[in-house]
Amino acid sequence: MKAPVSLTSDELLAVLAKARDRRLRDWVILVTIYWHGFRVSEVVRSSTRQRGLFFTRAKAEQRLAEMGDGAGIGEVERLVKGKRRICYLVTSEQPLKRPGLTLEAIEGQEVTIQRLKRSMETVQGIQEHENPLLNERLAWGEWLAERNRYGKKGGAKMQQNNVLLQNHENGSLFNISRSQLFRLYRDYARAAGLPRRKQHPHCLKHTIGTHLVDAGIPLPEVQVHLGHKSLGSTGQYTLPREEAVSRAVGKAIRGKDEFRPFRQGSLFPK
Repeated sequence: MKAPVSLTSDELLAVLAKARDRRLRDWVILVTIYWHGFRVSEVVRSSTRQRGLFFTRAKAEQRLAEMGDGAGIGEVERLVKGKRRICYLVTSEQPLKRPGLTLEAIEGQEVTIQRLKRSMETVQGIQEHENPLLNERLAWGEWLAERNRYGKKGGAKMQQNNVLLQNHENGSLFNISRSQLFRLYRDYARAAGLPRRKQHPHCLKHTIGTHLVDAGIPLPEVQVHLGHKSLGSTGQYTLPREEAVSRAVGKAIRGKDEFRPFRQGSLFPK
């Protein structure tokens, strides 16, 4: 096992600056991924309405019970592994707790999300920072104030004061696909001069994990923040990073006295 690929502080700021200069929505997405350690799929699935698609009615009814008043079940036809089948769609007009960002997140109070891959649900505050590029509250505030000017690329147009009701008809918060998010991060990473191995948006999730461990935050607290079920998943951030190992190897070899005979003569005698 080796340490996951993460960004240095300078690399992170460079990527966020490129996003901020081009599009407010993209800045919001990337700074939110960083602060909360989101996966791409968790961001893409973020919604302003509670909804869920299930293959069995039993599971749909179980989800319905969790959601409470105002929810309902409808039958829909979906193409699953090349075959058409009846699925059960659970929806509610009430503000969403999971999966996705909640009403409170949009209002700048907190982020609640049900993480994927059997990870835990987490509730976290919107973060502030003296560096404007890392100020998540500022990013959300600027985007919500200006999103009616940017159309679909910057956020769905706002027709009323309640922006939650003015998103894409499917309730999508950012109106972006998984592949689009991959491409926009790759473009910003390239523009910032990052190497190819760091041109993947999942690096942002690994970056916050690495930064927290480097700052001395106890592993159990990092585990809670990232929604890991197993502390072993969080332990990967304690492993030495390749860049640090490479520097240490170079320093160690250059410091060996045995490799310094070239000062009196050739290191490779004839």
